[in-house]
Amino acid sequence: ARTNIHALNFFGTKSRQTTMKQGEVLKLLRRHSHHDIFKELEDAAKIFKGTDDLKVSTLGTDMSWRSAGIVCTLGPGSQNIDMMQKLIEAGMDVARFNFSHGSHDYHRKLMNNVREAATKSGRMIAIALDTKGPEIRTGTFINEEEELKAGSKLTITTDDAFQDKGTAKKIWVTYKDIAKSLKPGMTVYIDDGLLSLTVESISQNNDINCVVTNGGTISNRKGVNLPGAKITLPALSEKDKADIAFGVKEKVDIIFASFIRKKEDVLSIKKLIPKEIIVVSKIENQEGCDNFEEILEVSDGIMVARGDLGIEIDATKVFVQQKRMIRLCRAAGKPVIVATQMLQSMVQNPRPTRAEVSDVANAILDGADCVMLSGETAKGKYPVEAVLQMDKTCQVAEHNLKLPQLPHDLHTGAREAVVFSACNLAKLKGAAAIICITNTGTTARLISRARPKCPILAVIGSSSSHVAKHLQLTYGVHLCMYGDDQKTTKPSAMSRINAAIESQVGHLLKKGDYVVCVYATSSTSNTMRRTESGTYANIVELMKI
Repeated sequence: ARTNIHALNFFGTKSRQTTMKQGEVLKLLRRHSHHDIFKELEDAAKIFKGTDDLKVSTLGTDMSWRSAGIVCTLGPGSQNIDMMQKLIEAGMDVARFNFSHGSHDYHRKLMNNVREAATKSGRMIAIALDTKGPEIRTGTFINEEEELKAGSKLTITTDDAFQDKGTAKKIWVTYKDIAKSLKPGMTVYIDDGLLSLTVESISQNNDINCVVTNGGTISNRKGVNLPGAKITLPALSEKDKADIAFGVKEKVDIIFASFIRKKEDVLSIKKLIPKEIIVVSKIENQEGCDNFEEILEVSDGIMVARGDLGIEIDATKVFVQQKRMIRLCRAAGKPVIVATQMLQSMVQNPRPTRAEVSDVANAILDGADCVMLSGETAKGKYPVEAVLQMDKTCQVAEHNLKLPQLPHDLHTGAREAVVFSACNLAKLKGAAAIICITNTGTTARLISRARPKCPILAVIGSSSSHVAKHLQLTYGVHLCMYGDDQKTTKPSAMSRINAAIESQVGHLLKKGDYVVCVYATSSTSNTMRRTESGTYANIVELMKI
């Protein structure tokens, strides 16, 4: 099936920015785009969520939108500009670059490509650098690969003499303190858990004597997991530090920090980056689960990284941790991403399994802000179809299922109480949107936390474009951006709100709709002073268009 999509373009990259009159929201740019949609989407309403790109279907009069963000991993299967543009138009909000693979030159080229693709699509796409983290890997094998048979004996060593001399009887690993972390009876997983060993004893020279419990073929540089073991590796390797420095130079927006185990790991990364870059902590082991609340406190967001997590802890406990982390992130008003194998079969197949579709929908129902595609878009045969399927599934889940509500005791602060009132008012009046003015993103995130059933239009100055990119991770937020040159006086709150409303009439809004506006003013009229900071809390105002 083919369909025409009208794209509303609030804000592109700097190269697309235009000079505006004071208080005027960037004029919407109209364009037509065409792309193939498989038959299942033929009659679906197509609106793609983005900070600056709301797409209204010409197939019908009903308006719809997607609230959850979609993170796509870019790689060999999606490295050219044309493919990236297709992914953006299909619904990609955040481009993820996996620094476990590829050189800096390779990633620089892809980052430049995605920025060019975003410019062509008229979209603002956030760029995320995913660190390799403190991984443990095997060395290389004399014969490149070996067959490990169940019941056979295998020795793990850290003696560098065996680094490139692996055999079916002895392998080298990168973790020098592995003998301190393991005890007899513990399990060692290799290659995402496809191979498993049981520790029998530890020699005086720190070699680990194991028996193969689940055999198979092992090849060069495979990942090693030690479930239940306390790992003493530093949170940041020299490679990670070099990669983060590269990311700062290339002006990435987000760091996806791998294998975070405690809050100090997050703080050590924050020392290396400017405030314009945020840190999303990936929880991938038992220690990270145990210390989750302190990690959340210092993180800007969380990723439930179910790949390694499902190996490091019992697979039957992964969904419990997923629901727990999502609940705590929502309570804290911080975005949470659910990742790994969401549409894994689409690496090879044009359609997902029913279980995969249910997995995506349940993540949204749990309260996730974003869902992520890994191999599906990095190396898969059907990257665009995977994004379209993700988009459709999110929309169906969002518009047909009731999301869990937060307990009332989370609305005790002045700002939280005002936001809670705004969401209740929107529900009572059936408002078409909640419009908020925010230059830090805090108000938009607090509104999102309540999961209102209408879009959140966040009005942000162009000088805070990094905040707009960060809000790509936040559920339900669509952005209107205005010019706020420091040489001119900032337009009034109401003029910015009116301009945002005007830009959306005929698209997300129509004449006669109610909108709820949330903003702050320096005037003492109709405001609540926050005694702890001396600033003013937000105003809630109901307007009829």
